[in-house]
Amino acid sequence: MKKIFYALLLAWFVQINSSQSQVITIDSLTYMLKNTKHDTTRSLILARLCQAYSLSNPDTALRLAQQGLALAKSIGFAHGEAACLSVMAATFSQTGNDAKALELDLQALKKAELTNDWEMHYDVLTDIALAYWDQHDYKRALDYEIRSKDVAFMRPDSSSPVSSLIGLGEIYEKLNRLDSARFYAEQGYDVAVNQKDTVNIGGALNVLGNTYSKMQEPAIAMDNYRLGISYSEKANDYSTICESSLAMARLFQQQGYNDSCLHYAKISFAIAKQEHISQDLLNTCNFLAEYYKHIHEVDSAYVYLSSMIAVKDSIFSQEKTRQIQSLSFDEAMRQQEIATNKAAENLEHKNNLQVLGITAGIIILISLFFVLSQSFIVHEKWIKLLGIIGLLVVFEYLYIFIDPYVIKITNESPLWMLLVLVLIAVLLEPVHTRIEYWITHKMIAKNKRLRLAAAKRTVARLEAEGN
Repeated sequence: MKKIFYALLLAWFVQINSSQSQVITIDSLTYMLKNTKHDTTRSLILARLCQAYSLSNPDTALRLAQQGLALAKSIGFAHGEAACLSVMAATFSQTGNDAKALELDLQALKKAELTNDWEMHYDVLTDIALAYWDQHDYKRALDYEIRSKDVAFMRPDSSSPVSSLIGLGEIYEKLNRLDSARFYAEQGYDVAVNQKDTVNIGGALNVLGNTYSKMQEPAIAMDNYRLGISYSEKANDYSTICESSLAMARLFQQQGYNDSCLHYAKISFAIAKQEHISQDLLNTCNFLAEYYKHIHEVDSAYVYLSSMIAVKDSIFSQEKTRQIQSLSFDEAMRQQEIATNKAAENLEHKNNLQVLGITAGIIILISLFFVLSQSFIVHEKWIKLLGIIGLLVVFEYLYIFIDPYVIKITNESPLWMLLVLVLIAVLLEPVHTRIEYWITHKMIAKNKRLRLAAAKRTVARLEAEGN
């Protein structure tokens, strides 16, 4: 399963095989990042940059993805969070840190389920199945692979269904449910042939070879392995070639063809060593050490046993490096979370100050309105204008407090938000009508009385002066 995944991963990172193309991709994405102001787009570009750096510079890849994740979190962008978490998990998986990859993939799944992006949902489910596969937890791997298949068949025209079918076949083979393994592997093979998918053809034939080998059908198994290797060579799928070659060596050993057995085992050893495929190299060294021990060639057995010990030491050293990498990553994430929380607190403090300023402004506006309308002679059109402005400000001020509760209750559903806001408007409309009536009638009438009283005083003063 892992070999199929990594072969497909090469297709996912379209330009990784060419260093020149990779530089072009990184330069293009960096330019886009500098010239994009929208935070949603920036978080997705940072995820793409993580992809571009993941094989050549994992540390840089993780740092960029962390920035994208923090940005997506700050704006509540679930799609961006899922994308960044997913590429971070893929980066850890490529460095062999499967435990951290699984942790991040499970977080990514929660976010992916909030989006309508079926492809992201499929990729995350497949990654989780792969992580459990690497830990030899095949039952859990099966659960997630079945879920990924259901998602994949939402788009049967893509390459995702064939990958899921072959993945299911491989998991069923490891669980020794051989009829199911053969059923899904054959389905995957047929689809891959129709799509001319060389990588998956080789993978499907390898699964069929393993399945028929367990079903005690060595001749059919051997035919599948041979044909599969020819396709895997075209696709440069070295891990599948190693596994198939070693499986053929075991079959030849069972049949007593020692020369053929040794030939294919050494092919597996040479490729695994050249391509630095640790697990396949470990398996091949173990097989060759046991083979030479069985035929009493102690010196040769010792050579491969020493190689096996060296590979184990290398894997152990890599595991220590992965643990340190995980600790460093966790601390970086913790520091980033602290910085994000601090920024959120500063923003909240700034917003609170603005709300206090708005509150003071509204109180001053209302006070000014009452003073002007009751103590001074003001034209009625200004009373109406100030009254309407005051009402608009007050109701918008109320909406500032209501809005967070509306979002929480409706979960940002446009339909429910509309219904709730209409209900609030219905409840506030009588209040608005009463206040508007009071302003346009009571306050204007009171102001008219002021104007009348002022006129009477003027007339009395003029009469007094006439006398």
